[in-house]
Amino acid sequence: MRESRRTLALALVAAAVGMPLRAAHAQDSTWELKIVAPKPPAPEPGKEPDKDKPPPAKDAPLESPPLLRAVLNGRPGLVAKDFILKQSDAQPPLVLEAAKSVTYRESDEPMAMVILVQGNFRWMGNETFTDPNDPEAGSVYDGAYKGLGPAVDGLAKAGPANSKAALLVYAEGKVLVKQAMGDATSLSASALGSQKDYGEFISKPLVLGLSEAWKLLIAYPDHRKILVVFGDGQDDKEDVSAELKKALGDLKTSGVEVYTVFYTASPDDGPQGQQNMAKIGYTENLTATSRDNFTSLADNLSETIGAKYYVDFAGEKVTWDGLEHEFTLSVGGEEKEPKNVTVPLVKKKAKESGSLWWVWLLVILALIVLIIIVVVVMKRRQPVYEEPPPMEAPVVAAPQRTIMLGVGGGEDSLPIVGWVVPLGGPNQFQTFKLGQGATKLGTGGAAQVVVNDSFMSTEHAEIVCSASGFVLNDLGSTNGTYVNSRRVSSHELVDNDVFKLGKTDFKFKSIN
Repeated sequence: MRESRRTLALALVAAAVGMPLRAAHAQDSTWELKIVAPKPPAPEPGKEPDKDKPPPAKDAPLESPPLLRAVLNGRPGLVAKDFILKQSDAQPPLVLEAAKSVTYRESDEPMAMVILVQGNFRWMGNETFTDPNDPEAGSVYDGAYKGLGPAVDGLAKAGPANSKAALLVYAEGKVLVKQAMGDATSLSASALGSQKDYGEFISKPLVLGLSEAWKLLIAYPDHRKILVVFGDGQDDKEDVSAELKKALGDLKTSGVEVYTVFYTASPDDGPQGQQNMAKIGYTENLTATSRDNFTSLADNLSETIGAKYYVDFAGEKVTWDGLEHEFTLSVGGEEKEPKNVTVPLVKKKAKESGSLWWVWLLVILALIVLIIIVVVVMKRRQPVYEEPPPMEAPVVAAPQRTIMLGVGGGEDSLPIVGWVVPLGGPNQFQTFKLGQGATKLGTGGAAQVVVNDSFMSTEHAEIVCSASGFVLNDLGSTNGTYVNSRRVSSHELVDNDVFKLGKTDFKFKSIN
């Protein structure tokens, strides 16, 4: 009960400032480590491959070292240098830097997406075709319909070029296939039809919609399966907890990622439906305070879906002995849980004997010539003795005094120099100087450093300058303060530190 009140309070605050409310679901921290076998060499030009040659046995040693490929979901914007792979049980531990990193949209893993939309007339609305002056027309509802089109268009482009997508609507006791599963680029808002198409629909069979979407997705076992649900979380049945639990179990067991956007067109609909949508959106659950939020929330979901990384590490330094080894992945300095992986056996190349005899002969001859030259030169040289220069007494430097600039207020004190620079956004590369005492950063209020970032709080954080240096303090912000991808409440800054407020990265500079 306390959690639902907290969620409702956050929704009211978000509505007041006109911002979408993002659910506090953590990103999936799991990762996979795959062994990618090297591709067989291409046949020589004009030479047909030997079809009679039997394929190698499944457990046969490989001819050359394979790649190690880490697959994980992470935050947007990561690059190859952010990933480090360690073989923990090697002595000393083997550290591998990433050779290549690609995002999901750059990958060759196909996507199968189902967009599932609630379709009863009160949620969809009827304001586009109902005359408010007609006494027989009934009530007018400003529904979700107008915000859905751009959101559908954006989500259909979330995957790689070979992706598939379908649009389903649950209403009137059944599931309507507005666009069958096909090329994702062909899915558009026009598949929704007109708002009037939903004017006669009363029911909202949510669980049935989830089950039909699951049946459609499991037909694509080799695809990344994604379900996005728009609705108010209500079902026609009063108690659907058991049926909802089964539907979610089927989705999770099949590896379907589920994202939800909760929206209610009426204040009377809410808590129970919102709780249902939070359960359904176990991958990520977002709340829209207005139908105008749908597009930005769909963009957030596309960004989250795209932040899946495929990171390759060269295998030349790994011991491919056919045994199990422990590997740890570090992402931006943060280590994930170690994985135990059985590596394949790789053949060791036999040393060629006798083929390099002429190289050794040349080396021996070169050494003989070098020795003769040294002997001749040494015989011709006459020893020269020089008087050593007189030794001078060592100069002892006077001890230097450590000075904290600008602290103490003396006449000879120098002003302290410290500043922050936004690395992105509309204030990119603008320099903000830090004064003595506390300098607040935010979007307004009493903030001295004002940055236009809708994900920052009015007074998000402060930097306190004192005799001991500069300290960054979070001021109870909604989205938190991050240093090196870790959320902090307080952090002592050093020169060139990068910290994140909202969606803006700042670089800290100082002279000390």
